[in-house]
Amino acid sequence: MRASLRLLSKWETVIGLELHIQIKSPTKLFSGTKTSWDDAPNSNVSLFDAGYPGTLPTLSRHPVKQGLLTALALNCNIPSTSQFDRKHYFYHDQPMGYQITQHYHPLALAGHVVLPTTPPKTVRIQQIQLEQDTAKSTTIGREVLIDFNRAGIGLMEVVTEADISSAEEATTFVKTLRGILRRIGASDADMDKGSLRVDCNISVNRPGSPRGTRTEIKNLNSLKNLSIAVASEIKRQSAVVDAGLPVLQETRGFDESIMDTVSSRSKEGEKDYRYMPDGNLPVLRIDPTYLESLRSSLPELPLNSILRLQRVYPTLSEITPSLLLALDPDDLSAIEFFEDVVKGRDPRLVGNWVSQELVGALSREGLSWEGGGKEKISRVELGEVLDLFGEEKISAVSAKLLLSHLIKAQPSSTSRVSLILDQHSLLSLSSEALDQLCKDVVAQAKAGTVEMIKSGKKPGLLGGLIGQAMKKSEGRADAKAVGERLKELLGL
Repeated sequence: MRASLRLLSKWETVIGLELHIQIKSPTKLFSGTKTSWDDAPNSNVSLFDAGYPGTLPTLSRHPVKQGLLTALALNCNIPSTSQFDRKHYFYHDQPMGYQITQHYHPLALAGHVVLPTTPPKTVRIQQIQLEQDTAKSTTIGREVLIDFNRAGIGLMEVVTEADISSAEEATTFVKTLRGILRRIGASDADMDKGSLRVDCNISVNRPGSPRGTRTEIKNLNSLKNLSIAVASEIKRQSAVVDAGLPVLQETRGFDESIMDTVSSRSKEGEKDYRYMPDGNLPVLRIDPTYLESLRSSLPELPLNSILRLQRVYPTLSEITPSLLLALDPDDLSAIEFFEDVVKGRDPRLVGNWVSQELVGALSREGLSWEGGGKEKISRVELGEVLDLFGEEKISAVSAKLLLSHLIKAQPSSTSRVSLILDQHSLLSLSSEALDQLCKDVVAQAKAGTVEMIKSGKKPGLLGGLIGQAMKKSEGRADAKAVGERLKELLGL
């Protein structure tokens, strides 16, 4: 830890991200071919997708809509016009010899994302552009197999400014963006399936010095790999500069077999790609009225949900809104669940029980949170449990047991709380039963224990008696009430 702190104080890290996001759309970007991930290889390929001479692109409306929704959600400026360009390069996954993209006149500019960190950090968005995805390559021995089903699927390239300064911030940004994309339905953003891929530009410099030479790490396909790659590259570049050598401007890959970055090729510049406007596609014009209709259709975004919960329920613990959001960042079902249960109840109590006790009880049964009406315990039932606990009709231990029994019980259209209370005898002991329980514990105490407690020589022995009473009550007694009654009986 101390070595890491010394390294952080010795170097400044500058990180910018380029994220390639597959757009959730029924058709590809420039053809009417359907998008499907489960069909047989090369079964969803039009002549245009395969790069046949003489075929022409036709822009699909839905990918553009999804791109505009994303731009609005990321607080971007959206020009009234944008334009498509050709990015020329030759590779087997790009049959036309160029990729249609938006280099000079992108769809959106100058946005920002606020990260849910302490304190919050703003990462600026440089631009969002629409472009084609490439075909999928699979290498087997000396052969490369190509599946053109993916060729031509719409991508959004989201480019950040170099505002990120650590591996933790990089992964937080990707998580935050992923939650936004899923919330608005613009993309599945599933890194495991390749629908969200990250390129990372990194440089290091000594504090107060100009920025160093950057390297680009391509095609990071998981948050874990992103975090390890950034940390590894920071360490590598720092060692190179410490040795008095120059950092090469290059493209690097991430080798999972060694969990480290490896050199791939020298970094291309704009001139290598020979960008030029695509003469087959007209200027894309955005109707301001249409843009406003999209803006009004945006759902509540994840960070706004956290801020609203903090504002409306100020007694919530600081971490509870983030925990609720993390349970279902796409549909916010855990937040909705909480807000139904909290009506007329203590927000802090309800927040803790939904985000911690209920989640813990599910985990002990090997289950995870499910929203959309698939919850293992209904809002009404959890409300009943908390009311019984608040009225001291059940103890905290009994309330947790009741949660577990409800999760394991068969679903029912009516509340199962009363039935389970009776079946498992979970109601708190009456005052008479509690009194008798404490008397029995005192009477059955080992010889000399009571005298030592009364004399004050071993006050810790009182805790032992309380523990015995709680065990005998099978969790139905309140520990505080037991302690007070035992003190009365012992004259303390």
